Amino acid sequence: MEPNMKRHRPTPSARLVACSIAVVAVCVAVLAGCTDNSQWDSTANSVSSSGDSSATTTSRDEATQPLIIASTSWIAAIAKAAGATNITIIAPTELQHPADYDPKPSDLASVAKADFILLGGFEAFADRLTQAAGSQAEVIKINADNTPEVLRTEVRKIADLLGTNDAAEEWITKFNDRTEALKAQLDAARPTPAPATVSHKFMAPWAEFAGVNLVGTFGPQPVTPSQLVEFKNLAPELIFDNGHVPVGNALDDLGAIKVTIINFPPPSLDLLEVFDINTEAMLEAFKQL
Repeated sequence: MEPNMKRHRPTPSARLVACSIAVVAVCVAVLAGCTDNSQWDSTANSVSSSGDSSATTTSRDEATQPLIIASTSWIAAIAKAAGATNITIIAPTELQHPADYDPKPSDLASVAKADFILLGGFEAFADRLTQAAGSQAEVIKINADNTPEVLRTEVRKIADLLGTNDAAEEWITKFNDRTEALKAQLDAARPTPAPATVSHKFMAPWAEFAGVNLVGTFGPQPVTPSQLVEFKNLAPELIFDNGHVPVGNALDDLGAIKVTIINFPPPSLDLLEVFDINTEAMLEAFKQL
């Protein structure tokens, strides 16, 4: 967002200096990609995703870490868990499904400043992001899967790149403690036998975490009539729906309890919150069985 400037009537002797300053200012604004006046400017926000870029942007001169461009909040959250602090996110965190974001030219221009570009490969704009990187930044594909084992592996992979292994191991210890406690709650509350469950394909890993009996998956394409017949025969008690692209009422005829699950974190970029939110939703569903 460009600052407000008052007009002055320069003296003839000052006009040349004023013009030079104006040219430099315009060039800096263009290079920074600050042409968008929206509340969210993805090229001017660090990990906290605040709208006040002056409070959140880490200067490249002051940065103690390489600059990471993360495709979405999910990828950024994994990088944050690894100890990264100098992160720019392409897709705004407030989007329901950030992977469908259509990047602005200023978003893609920001890639030129990156040291590493992290993406999951599931983003609709993944190819454009890779092309924008050219040969200036290293593109790293992250396995975006909220299975605890996978998250630990990806966090350590990023930490090896950044040299933030101590911070990553500290987070992993905290993560292990939290997820073990949450699984204990689920184990204590889960009915016996484990409820039959159908899940959106991208939410299937949560079935293992919850300890339910996964009998079928759907999506990301719309549910077909043949799938609906198949699911009815399986008589599921639970449906794990994708909170980012909900299935709607397509499975209402199953008479199962719908559990809304998320993968993308809240604006805090805290993966532990994702586990807290999903565990709470699953515990509530168990109470209804």
